[in-house]
Amino acid sequence: MWQEILRFLKKQNRLTKGITILSIFILLILYSLIGIIYKNYTINKQMQTIKANMESLAANNIEQESKMLYYSTDAYTEKILREKLGYQKAGERVYALPRQDPERERLIREQQQYQQNEDKKLNILKWFEFFFVKKKI
Repeated sequence: MWQEILRFLKKQNRLTKGITILSIFILLILYSLIGIIYKNYTINKQMQTIKANMESLAANNIEQESKMLYYSTDAYTEKILREKLGYQKAGERVYALPRQDPERERLIREQQQYQQNEDKKLNILKWFEFFFVKKKI
């Protein structure tokens, strides 16, 4: 291939040789410029993602610092002592109110319904199920 290029260049006169060499030189410069531009583009993209990560980490850092400050206050300590350990101030009355737990209430209703269905069965059927029917656990 190189021999063909050299043979072609020998046949051409000086002006066409110069134009050919100049065009090859320009193409090489353009190729290297395109590579540099692409690298610059990828580096800028990486910088943007790093800046976005830094901003989110800074916001997270501020949030964590504010939580640390809150957790070190006396108000938080008192709140935890009251809620978790049942502490109370001198002369203070604490009333325990029942909590409304929907999951627990649903389970209680299901258990009551199951018990009512079992109570309606005949005694002989209960014995038969006890001895011969395998129940899934």
